[in-house]
Amino acid sequence: MNRTPKTRTPTTASLDPFAVLGLAPTLDAAMVKRAYFAALARHPPHADPEGFRRIRAAYEALRGEGLRAAHLRAPIGTAGDEASAVERLRVARTVAVARADARVADLERIAEFEALLATPWDAVVARLRES
Repeated sequence: MNRTPKTRTPTTASLDPFAVLGLAPTLDAAMVKRAYFAALARHPPHADPEGFRRIRAAYEALRGEGLRAAHLRAPIGTAGDEASAVERLRVARTVAVARADARVADLERIAEFEALLATPWDAVVARLRES
């Protein structure tokens, strides 16, 4: 019986386990686990043993400390990054401007109230009667 040793070729899981699980590179272990179980539902072990092996290998590569290492090795897709960054900055600027406007309005109301407190009582009553 002459057995030749099987050479292991790198699997897809060792190259990009996130792609095997159908997941964008992430450090969220819970998200990886959800993607793993969703992939298992699509490739059950009894119906697709090769698919199950790939999915299992990908999940094993991402478990524990392997998640951070795989995340650092994952290819970076920059196609939509610039547009999404510009959009996030635009939204952040809009929110900041709205907060600044609200703060200015608050300060104006405070200044009016302080001016009202500084006026003599008779002038306040006369002013209320006018309006």
